[in-house]
Amino acid sequence: MVVLDIFGFLLGLTIVIFVVRPVAQAFSEKLKARAHGAESSRELGLQERVQFLESEVMELKRQLGQVQETTEYMTKCIETSERASAPETKRDA
Repeated sequence: MVVLDIFGFLLGLTIVIFVVRPVAQAFSEKLKARAHGAESSRELGLQERVQFLESEVMELKRQLGQVQETTEYMTKCIETSERASAPETKRDA
């Protein structure tokens, strides 16, 4: 009886060591790979979003530069117009 109990215990232990353990390891590696894949796709999505936002910021910067150039041009035109009209009023007086 005791021999059968020891034999059963050793058989169960052998099954756990050689069958259950590798299956559990393979399953855990599969879960890790799946989690890593989810992180990778999330990172890829974030990288694409960052690139899109960077291009939008560059476009806004370009547009702001154009607005500043237009403002400077209009300011110069107004100043030139005021200078040109100022001597005329002095001459009339």
